[in-house]
Amino acid sequence: EIKIQAGTLAAGAALFIAAVIWSGRAMLENEVRFALFLAVYLVVAFHSFYSISSSLARKKLEKEHLLMVIATVGALAVGHYAEAVAAMLLFQIGCILEAVSVDRTKRTIEKFIDIRPAYATRKEEDGEVQVEPSQLELGDVIIIKPGERVPVDAVILNGNTSLDTKALTGEAMPDSVGPGSRIYSGSINMTGVVEAQVKKLYKDSTVSRIMELVEGAQQQKADSEGFVRKFTRIYTPVAVLAVDGGDRLGGPPGHRGKGRQLSGDAGEGRYICF
Repeated sequence: EIKIQAGTLAAGAALFIAAVIWSGRAMLENEVRFALFLAVYLVVAFHSFYSISSSLARKKLEKEHLLMVIATVGALAVGHYAEAVAAMLLFQIGCILEAVSVDRTKRTIEKFIDIRPAYATRKEEDGEVQVEPSQLELGDVIIIKPGERVPVDAVILNGNTSLDTKALTGEAMPDSVGPGSRIYSGSINMTGVVEAQVKKLYKDSTVSRIMELVEGAQQQKADSEGFVRKFTRIYTPVAVLAVDGGDRLGGPPGHRGKGRQLSGDAGEGRYICF
């Protein structure tokens, strides 16, 4: 979806540049300029119209897009054709950047979800038992074989191996560890079998703390977005009613709804409703 939106926006941006150059070099009639920039505007604003229509189907109006459409259509109405398209173009670029950022965040969360160990092998008197990492207690001895993830933070008792820690530290080179070395949950055992003693419960281990930080950052972002949406929920109908009321009540008797003339090119009237 992001690629489709970006492709549509790139086409719209190219058309906008071409329209600006053409209208600047050629002496076009106002009606021709309007038709030209309107066509470009419909391409650039396609995602906003699509978002509004799809949100109406879900009975949850996309107020940010509606406000932008109202503002830019108003600019088109008063003759600021290029400015209207430019404003919508910048808004769509912002939407794409936000979508890319959200997508990267989701990928990051999925990546950290992947580093959570699926199980732990606990050493007991009668052999080895696979348990959930959350079932491990402080002091338990665990066995970590090549290819397995370290389930909890621990200290190696026996054995030597190399650990892949790039998911935690970003370091590409394996970390060589042996007896007495502290190892962290989420690391991957690469070479040898080791025995280690649990030093932290799963809920207090490195991988759990990372997940809490990532989820906390997402929650803060959701809270800030929630405030913006609550604000626009009130602001949008007020703005729409204000525009409509100004159109009905503004201007002297006999000219209500006709607006007032703004400065413009000779022989060309530009109006805005208040």
